[in-house]
Amino acid sequence: MPGELPAPLVQLEWVAPYNALLRRAIHTLKYGGEQRLAEPLGAAIAGRWARVGVGATLVTHVPVHADRARVRGYDQAALIARSAARHVGLPFEPVLERRRATIAQFDLDRARRATNVAGAFTV
Repeated sequence: MPGELPAPLVQLEWVAPYNALLRRAIHTLKYGGEQRLAEPLGAAIAGRWARVGVGATLVTHVPVHADRARVRGYDQAALIARSAARHVGLPFEPVLERRRATIAQFDLDRARRATNVAGAFTV
């Protein structure tokens, strides 16, 4: 519901069901070093935005912790967001900073996910 979203965030969209193919692509990008996958994933996001009419002025991402990016060699969310920004013709701006590391979210329920990231980010 829009009333539950923080201002100025008024629209959240998903690109595709999180099925085996998408899960494998994201996992391979994150853990397999296949940075090339960021381009088609960003293009898919841009395609979805074009269909739903997002009225954004910029594209940003939810960053990984600096230690994780250093080990991995990149921030996969930034790569995807940069690709999406290019495809929709908007600037990419890294406006969030991850202040502390968090545990992996994939096994957590919604409430535990919220607790896990509480206070982890700053603008």
